[in-house]
Amino acid sequence: MTLLLTEEQQMLQSAARGFLTERAPVAALRALRDGGNERGFDDDLWQAMVELGWPGILVPEAYGGLDFGFEGAGVLFEEIGRQLAVAPLLSSAVLGATALRLGGDEALKRALLPKVVAGDLLLGFAVEEGPHHGPDRVTSAVSSSGADAPTLSGAKRMVIDGSRAQQLIVSAQAPDGAAALFLVAADAPGIALESELLVDSHRVAEMRFGSVPVLARLGEYEAGGAALLEDVLDAGRACMAAELLGLADEAFARTLDYLRTRKQFGVVIGQFQGLQHRAAHLFCELELA
Repeated sequence: MTLLLTEEQQMLQSAARGFLTERAPVAALRALRDGGNERGFDDDLWQAMVELGWPGILVPEAYGGLDFGFEGAGVLFEEIGRQLAVAPLLSSAVLGATALRLGGDEALKRALLPKVVAGDLLLGFAVEEGPHHGPDRVTSAVSSSGADAPTLSGAKRMVIDGSRAQQLIVSAQAPDGAAALFLVAADAPGIALESELLVDSHRVAEMRFGSVPVLARLGEYEAGGAALLEDVLDAGRACMAAELLGLADEAFARTLDYLRTRKQFGVVIGQFQGLQHRAAHLFCELELA
């Protein structure tokens, strides 16, 4: 694959950088943090992102999306990382939309993906159950009794934007013991939620499910469940890596500005060979990333 951006990706990068610099600078994150950040993100900023089509970055055009693929999503998340912007893109437009795109049947995709693109539906993705990342450790379970609809029981932690999600995609053991993903309504009876603010000013939720009705199953129990979960998580990991790269690149750019202006002993410190070597090493690491 090429490591150069296409003209279309360059246009996306330029537009995203200009928008986020103006509408979501680091100062906006600080204001959100200092205000308590009870809602998790700024609704006006999110609506502006919706109008730009960003929730459809990974959604096929047949369902109203931009279908820019992961290279396009990477460009977008790098710019988000530069400004530390807070929005439900990872939870809904990446994890949620990818789970629907890969695991949902045609009727479910046509019903839900256009709503995700339009910002009318926020999806949460609930897989963690322990204090550390371990998606393969699943004790939550779906049970089915006769003609009754299947129900979900269990608990999940670190659900990104879980307090604002309208529907949740949850990993659980299917009745036959295989792993799978299930869709439930976030306001369904039997769901208890506690919201928590992390040190990076993102809000997550701890959720408990007590016999919650299942709306749909994503993927096949035997063949698709575990593989589907890994594919969705890989999508999230790639976009998070791009966001961290943007953060690191912006931090490096600010460091270079400091090296060019800070003086010590009457000399700009960027002239010191030891600092030049360290900057050159960091530049190479970022280019490889």
